[in-house]
Amino acid sequence: MIYGVEEEFGDYALRVIALSLAQSMSLDPAVPVTLTQAINFSMGQALRPPVPTTYTRAINVQTPSLIRRPAPLAKNITVQSAQKVARPVPVRKAITIQSAQRVRPPQPAGNIAVLQSQAVALASPYFAFASRAAAAGAPLSGSDAVNYHNLLDGLVADGLMNADGTSNYLDALYVLAAPSSTVALLNLVSGSYNLTANGSPTFVAYQGYTGGTNSKFLNTGFVPSTAGGKFTQNSAHLSVWNNTAVAVQNGEAIGALTSGSGASHIFPRFTDNKAYYRINDGSTNSAGATVTDGIGFYLASRSGSSAQAGYKNATDQGITAVSSLGLTSTNIYILTSNTNGTAVGAFSGQISAASIGGSLNSTQVTALYNRLATYRTAVGL
Repeated sequence: MIYGVEEEFGDYALRVIALSLAQSMSLDPAVPVTLTQAINFSMGQALRPPVPTTYTRAINVQTPSLIRRPAPLAKNITVQSAQKVARPVPVRKAITIQSAQRVRPPQPAGNIAVLQSQAVALASPYFAFASRAAAAGAPLSGSDAVNYHNLLDGLVADGLMNADGTSNYLDALYVLAAPSSTVALLNLVSGSYNLTANGSPTFVAYQGYTGGTNSKFLNTGFVPSTAGGKFTQNSAHLSVWNNTAVAVQNGEAIGALTSGSGASHIFPRFTDNKAYYRINDGSTNSAGATVTDGIGFYLASRSGSSAQAGYKNATDQGITAVSSLGLTSTNIYILTSNTNGTAVGAFSGQISAASIGGSLNSTQVTALYNRLATYRTAVGL
């Protein structure tokens, strides 16, 4: 969108009051250009002037742009995430690099504030994940990159993830409603605990995975008793987002159990038309809450030896807490439950997201729900 454009073809000058570029646009002027206000780049643009250009105000580059300029910049450039700055001439003021940039000045460039060094690649949730996706042979681009970027940056803003890509609350976060099965199987939090598909569960891009039999499930590789993660006996959560209405069944959307350990399962719609939110439950299992079709976001959270909660679509279902028991020593499965090493309780619904980690309070549950809901809307769910 261009505002207040005044063309003077006589001397080949283009004066722009304000220019705002939305997505994937390229400014490639063939004649001298003077920008008298500001250029705001929102995502994925390239500024490549082949002739001297004077910038009299500021250029704000958000994500992830490439700047190649043959002339000095009179003010400041603030680079927010994952840009590459390559400048052949001094910059008179300062460049502030906030995250995941690499700076390569071929000569002194004035005052450059960099968080670590002049050649850095600072971790960020999106770019760390995007790097893992690319390494797996499924690089993110276009709207997919935008959607994951928004999701992960949003979780940082909510405090559920850290700017360096780690989390104080999540051991694993899976977005199964991904552009490809390769990306769907990746853990968004780290390179550990990527999913393994067993028995070829059905994948649909931007929707998720469906099992339906005990031979078809997703193995998280996460063993609570040995992982040493955020998921502990008295601080733990599991979550799943089920896309489809399901008949009453004993199907478990996610779970694991070893004899003598605490039971951790989510039943979106059990045979009694109730959902069950068990998280390290001891000899007595927690009670369920009435549901109608099993669709929605289900999260079970334990915050103490006798304190737990079950949430559907971020609403506390008011379940009665029971005492906890020790951590299971089997891998947590999705689309079924791992009971003593055997898949038991196949779930027939389609799962679009899941998570494993420490206890989440109601505010954090709402934040996770809202971020996943925004992603789902962006991909058409």
